[in-house]
Amino acid sequence: MDTSTLILDEQYSPELEVDLDRIGIRVVVFSKKAGASRSEVEQPLDLEADEDFSASESEVNSYLEFPKRGKLCCVFLINGQRHHGLDNTFIVNDLKMKYLRKRMIIVVDLDGLSGRASAAMLGACSPFSQSLIFKKVREKLVSTLTNDPHLNELASELDDEVRRLKIANPAIQAMFKNLVRDNPTRPAKQAA
Repeated sequence: MDTSTLILDEQYSPELEVDLDRIGIRVVVFSKKAGASRSEVEQPLDLEADEDFSASESEVNSYLEFPKRGKLCCVFLINGQRHHGLDNTFIVNDLKMKYLRKRMIIVVDLDGLSGRASAAMLGACSPFSQSLIFKKVREKLVSTLTNDPHLNELASELDDEVRRLKIANPAIQAMFKNLVRDNPTRPAKQAA
């Protein structure tokens, strides 16, 4: 892995409940590629005007599998094999780190789970992601990453950077002004 493009490379080993043992988590965040072009293909609906989200030029593409390139940014491994994965909406919705969704990879190693927990997850008739143990693992993953000061600082810096950017296109500025003016849910100004 080219470490010159890494911003953050953290490893965690949080403990779960007593009978489940522990999991291993590795989070890697890459720096933004210079000159990344904007693509109109499959852009998220919440994409802001000044945000770059080119699907073909993602910083993590070279590390992801081909058929789902750019989709599964969080994978769950048992004995080195991927048993489940989450797309970048996990980063946006659960971790609340919207601007890291294209630049972060999360690997959750489930080898540290107890034998009973692993067997319950792999031997269940229901899908892997619907098991009670997986839900506990996911909760621990979210709590571990949302409480990490380095990751929060990085996400906060990116949020601030996006807030400082100005919309260059006057047509977009006019559209936003009209949208705010015509918004029926906005409370009306009271006469003095």
